[in-house]
Amino acid sequence: MSKSALEALYAAQLAAVGLPEPVRELRFCDGKQWRFDFAWPDHGMLVAEIDGGQWVNGRHNRGAGMERDYRKYNAALLLGWRVLHFCTSMVEDGSALETTLRAFGRGG
Repeated sequence: MSKSALEALYAAQLAAVGLPEPVRELRFCDGKQWRFDFAWPDHGMLVAEIDGGQWVNGRHNRGAGMERDYRKYNAALLLGWRVLHFCTSMVEDGSALETTLRAFGRGG
């Protein structure tokens, strides 16, 4: 599943359970091009990052891509963001949604 299709599926799941609409592609760090896939700045500075391609040597699991991700996520943490990370199977099986609901205080 392409990243855009995976993100569309996650967005549809969020909408189906009535979670607040996230800000998409939010730039969060001055001087950087870093963006979050899904962000809720007014809900505990929560972020969801969707990283597909883990089984096809995608960008997020190759050396340079991993290093860029580590820098981005460490900067986000230092700025107070709570970042959830999800892979393809987690979105497809609903566990990404379940985790997001828990982050919002909804669900077990």
